[in-house]
Amino acid sequence: MIARVCIVGCGASKAAAPCEARDLYTGPLFRAARAHVERLGCPWWVLSARFGLIEPWRTLPPYEATIADGRRDVETWSRLTGICAGTLGGLMHGTYGRALGWPAEVVLEVHAGAAYVEWLSEIVASSPAAKHLRLTVEEPLRGLEIGQRLHWYAARRDVPVVAARVDGWDRPGSAPPAPRQASLFGRVA
Repeated sequence: MIARVCIVGCGASKAAAPCEARDLYTGPLFRAARAHVERLGCPWWVLSARFGLIEPWRTLPPYEATIADGRRDVETWSRLTGICAGTLGGLMHGTYGRALGWPAEVVLEVHAGAAYVEWLSEIVASSPAAKHLRLTVEEPLRGLEIGQRLHWYAARRDVPVVAARVDGWDRPGSAPPAPRQASLFGRVA
């Protein structure tokens, strides 16, 4: 079985107060990517320069950080990379794996800028989960500028969805159990 998981890169424009990750990023590109992946019905995460891979229903505060900031700080970069690798490991074990039907292969469809895709690809290449799963990274918008990406999303608004919806994935009542560490998945104390 092949499972599809979408990853949406964070954005610079943010809400003024803490809110769910899916609502925190207010720019047109994030909103278009979010609408696209939600229409697909597959599980999705936000790839945040400050918090790593975040479920869309996790509450986050507004922040100022970029992937370049994280790469300059080795400790921060290691923490974020560890969070992302742990989340990917959850595709094989635990609640995420169970929700996805214990897939043998996971396709990560990434809707983010090149630096974020590069970072995620490095994590996938070194992830212990990659030894158990065939993890592949797809980048449907590779090489497209922001305006072209917005056009790509707009052109797909009315395309029928063929992906199977994962029931209950994106409702907080059916969310995986709370993380064991306060910082895991970007949970804010």
